[in-house]
Amino acid sequence: MTNDQHHMVKIEFTEEHEQTMRFTNPVAIVSTTEGTEVLTCLQEIENWTNNGYYAAGYITYEAGAYLGKELPINDLVRDESDPLIWFGIYDKPKLYQQAETTNEPYHVTGWEQESSRAVYTQAIAKVKDHIALGNTYQVNYTMRLRSPFLGSAYSYYEVLKTKQRAPYSAYVHDGKRQILSLSPELFFKKEGTKLTTKPMKGTIRRGVTKDEDEQLKQQLHTSEKDQAENVMIVDLLRNDLGEFAEIGSVSVDELFTVEPYPTVWQMTSTITAQTDDQTTAAKVLRSLFPCGSITGAPKKETMKIISQLESSTRGIYCGSIGYFSPTGDACFNVAIRTATVNDDHITYGIGGGVTWDSTTAGEYEEALLKAKIVTDHRSNVELLESIGVRNGRTKHMDLHLRRLHDSAMKLGIAFDENNIRYQVTKEIEKLPSESLYKLRVVLGSKITVTSQRIEPMERPQPVQMATYPVESTNPFLTIKTTARGLYEQHKNEHPNVFDVLLFNERDEVTEFTIGNLVIERDGNWLTPPVESGLLPGVFREQLLREGIITEKILTKEDVQCADRVWLINSVREWVHVQFIN
Repeated sequence: MTNDQHHMVKIEFTEEHEQTMRFTNPVAIVSTTEGTEVLTCLQEIENWTNNGYYAAGYITYEAGAYLGKELPINDLVRDESDPLIWFGIYDKPKLYQQAETTNEPYHVTGWEQESSRAVYTQAIAKVKDHIALGNTYQVNYTMRLRSPFLGSAYSYYEVLKTKQRAPYSAYVHDGKRQILSLSPELFFKKEGTKLTTKPMKGTIRRGVTKDEDEQLKQQLHTSEKDQAENVMIVDLLRNDLGEFAEIGSVSVDELFTVEPYPTVWQMTSTITAQTDDQTTAAKVLRSLFPCGSITGAPKKETMKIISQLESSTRGIYCGSIGYFSPTGDACFNVAIRTATVNDDHITYGIGGGVTWDSTTAGEYEEALLKAKIVTDHRSNVELLESIGVRNGRTKHMDLHLRRLHDSAMKLGIAFDENNIRYQVTKEIEKLPSESLYKLRVVLGSKITVTSQRIEPMERPQPVQMATYPVESTNPFLTIKTTARGLYEQHKNEHPNVFDVLLFNERDEVTEFTIGNLVIERDGNWLTPPVESGLLPGVFREQLLREGIITEKILTKEDVQCADRVWLINSVREWVHVQFIN
């Protein structure tokens, strides 16, 4: 257990609460990477909540092996530095209703499956063999998709949440990884002595037209295969609840309800039960975890099959995210439709319940259908180049194209140099030859080129130092994109000057919001290195190649003591600036 002020859990269970619950500034963290300590952690969490605190966080699928029920889980390939269970301890959540918007950039460069179609086909065949032998009735077989990831995972979560409209969404930053859960499924809710669980089994795509959409909804609702899957899990959860619920209190309140989501229809059922006053939320979690909808039935034997077939750990995927309250109540989702961002990679789990009536093609298509919420949305940025044009001629065109090519390769964006040159030429043909213009070249799924006249400036321009630092590790500082929010925020802090000079967390100056920095000192021309956290400008690159300027880490004091200070970019080239108070 450690004290920490830098973690956040955001619970957005819209089906249960009108308001979002944001947990920040934990008074303690209860977490472990050791299986033998999982039950101890749950007891510690219970102690905190008994003393008036909230606990919010997650428990991974693999933690199920250590809850005292001898459930078979393949824990051998787990990264031993990853927590099995992680909860922040909080005084209380902040409650709010307003929607959040964030324009921080992010980019997913392309998803790859961990296993081939052939491996998937072989696994489904083995599941069918186990069903034929009577070892199981249904196996929830899953696999992982992975992709490089750049930028703000929180911004990505907000966009996915809005698109998916999932009723049990949650975001967790545990200090090392960020979890983006767009879950449509309730694991359990405890209110006093009443328990509610809402297993989800049965999926079909949405229709293109209103009529087709309604037909698909009815097809799912009446599907014998999907009803059979759903009933198996309903029975499993009834049995799990029956182990500790009051006799005769377990009830199936709703069966085969079909719910709409942007890309799929989902079938759910609702089960309720009553407990005695001594049954704690932690005991409920221990008894029900992991949820039967992501294992299959019967649970123990099916989890043994899963451990033999799946080659990687599920982690938080198929685990659960939620909170315990000091009143003894609790609410947790089933962490499906859930991604984990760790360093510069993102992982997303997909899968489904396999029964005797399942077809390999059908299950595979259903799994990919569930992935569409992430695979259909890759980025909120496009690449940008600002190219100077004077007398009908572009400046530094080859360097611009080289930088654009390198950035496109990094972000997985198609690059066609001939088309870019053609579009630039077409725009230049519209312009008068005697003035200076800036071409704005934007490259994403397509290319657009627009132009703007640039007025001349004679005297030195007033500038100021930024109010707060940038993070030098932000990958988007080194790539020129349409995500200008960070720069606009800094500029808006100083509306009465030409531009603002940025600095990083180490107090190293980096760049202006619209150009690079050059200082003149004792006859030397110096510019900060890219490692300080800045865009490697095209004109800066040319000056470095020609030996006119030299890279050097520069501080605020270096700038204050400089003989002269310049803002440089490829459109205006040299702009003499002066700092004002």
